[in-house]
Amino acid sequence: MAEHHHSFMFFLCLLSAIRLAAVAQEHEEPLKKGDGHFVLLTKVCEKKKFENVTNFVVNYNEANSILIRENFFALKAGQTSTGKTPYKIYLMAACYEDLSMDQCHNCYIQSRYHLPTCFPWAGGLVHLGGCFLRAANYNFFHEFSSPTMDEKICGPTTMKNYDESHRESIRRMVYGTVKNAIGIGAADTFPALFGSAPLYVQANCWKTLDRFSCAACLDESASAVVSCLPATEAWSLKAGCVIHYSDYPFFEEGKSSNIRSTAITFVGYVLGATMLCVLAICTGILAGKVTYDRRNRQLAATIAGADGDLFKRVLKFKYATLEKATHHFSEANKLGQGGFGEVFKGTLADGREIAVKRLYANPTSQSEEIFNEMNVISHCHHKNLVRFLGCSITTLDSILVYEFVPNKSLNLFLFDSEKKKELDWKKRLGIIKGTADGLAYLHEDCQIVIVHRDIKASNILLDLRFRPKIADFGLARICADHAKGDPKGGIVIAGTFGYMSPEYLTHGQLTEKVDVYSYGVIVLEIVTGIQSNHFTSDESLETLVTWTWKHYKSSKVSDIIDESIKDQVDEEELKRVVQVGLLCTQEAAALRPTMQEVIQMLRRNDQQLPEPSKPPFFDDTLGSAKNHKFLYGSSRGDSQRHQNVPDFCKSHHISSTKHRL
Repeated sequence: MAEHHHSFMFFLCLLSAIRLAAVAQEHEEPLKKGDGHFVLLTKVCEKKKFENVTNFVVNYNEANSILIRENFFALKAGQTSTGKTPYKIYLMAACYEDLSMDQCHNCYIQSRYHLPTCFPWAGGLVHLGGCFLRAANYNFFHEFSSPTMDEKICGPTTMKNYDESHRESIRRMVYGTVKNAIGIGAADTFPALFGSAPLYVQANCWKTLDRFSCAACLDESASAVVSCLPATEAWSLKAGCVIHYSDYPFFEEGKSSNIRSTAITFVGYVLGATMLCVLAICTGILAGKVTYDRRNRQLAATIAGADGDLFKRVLKFKYATLEKATHHFSEANKLGQGGFGEVFKGTLADGREIAVKRLYANPTSQSEEIFNEMNVISHCHHKNLVRFLGCSITTLDSILVYEFVPNKSLNLFLFDSEKKKELDWKKRLGIIKGTADGLAYLHEDCQIVIVHRDIKASNILLDLRFRPKIADFGLARICADHAKGDPKGGIVIAGTFGYMSPEYLTHGQLTEKVDVYSYGVIVLEIVTGIQSNHFTSDESLETLVTWTWKHYKSSKVSDIIDESIKDQVDEEELKRVVQVGLLCTQEAAALRPTMQEVIQMLRRNDQQLPEPSKPPFFDDTLGSAKNHKFLYGSSRGDSQRHQNVPDFCKSHHISSTKHRL
């Protein structure tokens, strides 16, 4: 054990020297050539903090999507903005020109993952070895200096045969590169110095700066790196430019002049594996190692304090295994994204396909909540729930692994004019019944009662036989710290407009009947083929529920059925299913059936159903809906509302009459 411990300490020292101030990640193998492009060099978060970061996170995801659509990987630089004040986001990213398109893609994906760990702070700046990414809620595109963002890093080793007389020679080399770099960027190689290694210098400004700002930025950066002498390597990472010198060739010689880039290039180098070098490295990175060890001890203590039976029920995946399975979390493997994180398709070495959810939740500050939720999810086993397979929790990553459901989500079929034809009435009725079974299990048969809070078509996944599986249940404790910030001490509101029950939307009253209401909306969507929060009609204040109610009361239910299944449905069966949907969406929560009662209504055709009362937001005097703006937001595009909660928690909350978490 002691021998293994010393070997591991040696690896930590060596790895820390390679990455310097970077936060370590798990790797199964030593870094290979080129891996330095993807190493985190520094991350700085903004000082402003949002109480409700939801809209900012949504805009962050959209801004990244815009960059990709605008051919970022080919251009290797880009900036954009999206959203409305105060949650408007400005985003800028760049790769070094010596990176290939694939390397730029992988570097960007890594930076895009690291930056959200700043949330709920209003953005941040991430430098990796081959690229950078910055996000903020103000326009920083022409900013070249920032007291809160600028960083200087001096390497841990010193030049051989160096004395103060050599400082001026090196200073001239650095400033010579700076002169060539203004406006276009430059990278130069200088001959061996005083019997030592050659010197490699690279300098770049972001493309948004004018020549005057670029010159001022590079002048300050040059002064900063020269102050690191006699260090063999140094970086100046400013808001508008970067300079890096090293005695190691960290850029490709074929691309060593007039390169255009807006990020730093850092390729870690490995010193000789002699004891003398190891001691020098360990001395140089002592402060960084202490921080790294403290974070690991904190996480290890949480793991040790977690339920001892947890990892008997689920698998503990290595980060490197999931990284390989998803091709380094590549965009090509991405299944979707939400405010809570991103979902990727992965293939394990044995050929099994998995769904990998990489959360934005911080594993060091929220590790207890994450383990609590994994404990809850690991006890949930039902054919109509997406199966939880395991996890990977490190100092940087919170990753959950689920079974892969091949047909993806119901909304992709139901609301597509061509794909909806694959959903005949038999399949749709099976989805209605299967979803009811899954919810009944969460409400009544699970060890603790789980209220989903965001039941909608995109959270109903379909297997190859179109059998439904409910996704995104049981992540509520990740919201706990943010919920404590609610100044009123009330319940955290989370969900999607068009699916939220009136008592929950207006008063925050959370019971299982919240899910029953959302389920009723889905039933009506499946019958009509119309998406609730995109509903339109001649009556501008009408909703899908009120529109269905009017047809039901006038005995014209057959007029609302989806045209693609109209000739497949028995009218009495259709009326019964619509009646169940309207019973679930009644205004008074007490009148709504439980999910077990819904199952009986759907499976026992001889059971007489009660008449549904009027739906919410329905004006009896006018015979139409009211308060439509409050229900759906100020515009049709504003389909989601989350109060006092980050968007990565938007779908989840755990509640129980037996035990409330």
